[in-house]
Amino acid sequence: MRKYTLSLLLLLAALSVSARSVRQAWVSLPDSIFPYLDKNLRLECLDLYDMKVKADVKNLLGEHSVLDSLTNDYLHVTLSPSSEFAMKSLPSGKDSVIYSILTIAGPAKESVITPAVVAPSWDCYFLQRPDTMSEERYAELRKMIEPRMVWAEFSVSSPELIFHVSLPMMNQADREALNVILRPQKLIWDGKSFK
Repeated sequence: MRKYTLSLLLLLAALSVSARSVRQAWVSLPDSIFPYLDKNLRLECLDLYDMKVKADVKNLLGEHSVLDSLTNDYLHVTLSPSSEFAMKSLPSGKDSVIYSILTIAGPAKESVITPAVVAPSWDCYFLQRPDTMSEERYAELRKMIEPRMVWAEFSVSSPELIFHVSLPMMNQADREALNVILRPQKLIWDGKSFK
């Protein structure tokens, strides 16, 4: 994953120099980023999407990749059952910057954002303890989240980056209890960075 992250970082740094649409950036990605989804398959995804049919292509690993969403400034692709990729073009002065998120689910989701963005501090994800929950149970639930993993997504309609806590290795009852005390965290694009 490090190799893909470094390649993606270098590519997006180059793309951010000139204002480009996410469509152009998607087509311009080197095949080494997603070796199972070459330029021809990425173009096929766009063609299918433009024809208003399901943009589902059989990738080079024999799985299906689907272009789920495409706007002037946003793109989301389900690469495989365990991975997804999103791009967002954000205004920066007279130009724009393209950010991307690669999310891997194995089985819990974890994301790599390029260029790098610092996620909110761990305590920000937690709500106050509900009155119906004991302090002991609240503390116990917080300690259950190991390893600490987060995944991220772009807002389709606004310049926001939303972080969620992943809940690996947990039974359904504990997962539901944690969902009561967890909240997503949003960072808003200010023209230079997410804050």
